[in-house]
Amino acid sequence: MTPRRDEFACAYVATGYLLGSRAEALATGLTNADAVSELCERLSEPDRATRAQVLAGELTSLARALAEYRLA
Repeated sequence: MTPRRDEFACAYVATGYLLGSRAEALATGLTNADAVSELCERLSEPDRATRAQVLAGELTSLARALAEYRLA
């Protein structure tokens, strides 16, 4: 995958997680990529605080990207 597609795929996974998807459902419809697999693993950590930290980082990246592309 290209870096831009990796970013989109990770944003897709993070948004899905935020909306309640878990496990295999997080990557449904995405081409298997290292970035997606790694994020899904990190979001499956047993420790809730770790999962929250991972999700917060991904959502922060998504928010920054959306703000950057916002039309003036």
